[in-house]
Amino acid sequence: MGYWARGVAYLAVGWLATLAAVNDTQPPTLKGAFTAIAEQQPVGWLLLAMLAGGLVLHGVWRLIQAVLDLHGEGGDFKGLAKRAGALVSAVLHAGLGLMAVAVVVDWEYLIGGRDGSTVETWITRILEWPLGRWLVAVVGVGAILMGLVKTTKARSAAFQDIQAGARLMSLIKLIGRLGLISKGLIFALIGFFFLTAAWQTEPTEAGGVRAAFHRLGDAPLGDWLFAVVAAGLMTYGLFSLLKGWYHRLPDP
Repeated sequence: MGYWARGVAYLAVGWLATLAAVNDTQPPTLKGAFTAIAEQQPVGWLLLAMLAGGLVLHGVWRLIQAVLDLHGEGGDFKGLAKRAGALVSAVLHAGLGLMAVAVVVDWEYLIGGRDGSTVETWITRILEWPLGRWLVAVVGVGAILMGLVKTTKARSAAFQDIQAGARLMSLIKLIGRLGLISKGLIFALIGFFFLTAAWQTEPTEAGGVRAAFHRLGDAPLGDWLFAVVAAGLMTYGLFSLLKGWYHRLPDP
């Protein structure tokens, strides 16, 4: 259920980003994607509530993976680093689930209001904390590292816990690699924005998915790059759906 919920979330963001690329409109935010799901009548709010529950479950699943070492990573430095990454993933997805809940109940304190930026709202608050600037910088470095890890996992690591027939496995690997590279690029850009916000002590320099797509659009051949990464996020969503079905734990 967790992998499927993650897949739906990325499919929604990727689809809205693809529409933005085609229609030359504002790229989406995660909050915007959740809101778009909620507004689907007549069961939008129910769908979003189910999605929120699934994302929280994915966070719990990643926590169990890390604590119980379900994939046999071990206790050496490399193994502990991978398990620490699973813990970060657990917090991230639980946070996404909480954001979806906040959209359902219209909790403005958490999401920054329907029209406000969730990222800027929270960066503003965090920069006012003691050592808040350093915390924002740490998050930025973490996002960049996660982006690099996702890109590296596209080679083989992301498919070690998937069991499927040879022909289907080849298709899953192709879809997964395109999706992981796109997700890695988005995470790296978001990390760069957080580092810039910490360096300049300026919340508006931080940004999430929308800011990352804006930066892609400003690059050489930006419209094409924007569209490719948007489609890549959709492939990552599809990869998550497939992984939810074909995921298998290694033999103990």
